[in-house]
Amino acid sequence: MDASSSGSSSSRLAAAAEELLKAAGAESATENQKKMVTGIKSLKASMDAKLNTIEQNLSTLKDHMGNKVSEIDKRLETMSEAITSIKAEGKMQRLAFAISNADLNSFICYYEENGEYYKESKSNDLVRRILFSFRINFGHYLPKGSMKRLDAYAVRNNE
Repeated sequence: MDASSSGSSSSRLAAAAEELLKAAGAESATENQKKMVTGIKSLKASMDAKLNTIEQNLSTLKDHMGNKVSEIDKRLETMSEAITSIKAEGKMQRLAFAISNADLNSFICYYEENGEYYKESKSNDLVRRILFSFRINFGHYLPKGSMKRLDAYAVRNNE
């Protein structure tokens, strides 16, 4: 072989070696890319599994909270009924006490009848009628003129 062919051969060998290095580098890059893709797929699968677990936990929590809210609503309703019952019972006790003590500080009152004040009655009768009306959740109309203050002389003499 002559020198020109030996120079050409070495340049071809250098070019071939360069191509081999490029191919090896490309193959190495392809392997790295394959490893990265495999790692990314594994990471995605792991994230999907964790996301599914979180969604299941949230669903369970939502169901659990719905049940608790329902229980709380029932308890509030029961408490409200109990409070209403206690208030009604307290009202009845106060009215019973007032009815039994209606005679205290009783006075004579007069009612108007046909435009004249001469009908005489004890105030405790009126008070009891009013309290018994309250006991059954009704009001009571006062007799006309029952709140007027009259002296006994004027009533007896129809003045």
